[in-house]
Amino acid sequence: MKQNISLAPNNPSAWNYLRGILTQTKTPLSVVATFVKPYAASKSPSISKADGSRDIVDLENPPPGDGADLPCAEALEFLADMYEAQGDAEGVQAAVEVCPLPLCYILDA
Repeated sequence: MKQNISLAPNNPSAWNYLRGILTQTKTPLSVVATFVKPYAASKSPSISKADGSRDIVDLENPPPGDGADLPCAEALEFLADMYEAQGDAEGVQAAVEVCPLPLCYILDA
């Protein structure tokens, strides 16, 4: 599933499937936080070296590709839901801070 998201990070179906699996198995969303956070960043973390070769990639948490359109709205939503699920004031505040204001308006529309 993570590999499918890394290939097409803006495909909501893959994110919904991941969320469904975690929800069905009663697994907290936070278990995939390490995987999700790079997709919510404004640019993809570089895994290419100056000579064109690539660093070793974590196969458990594949990063977004070099041409990925980031930040990914689905990843931002996932992170916000993850923080909100913490249930405390810090979690709710973190959820609010994850989503840039203009993007939140777009997602609510």
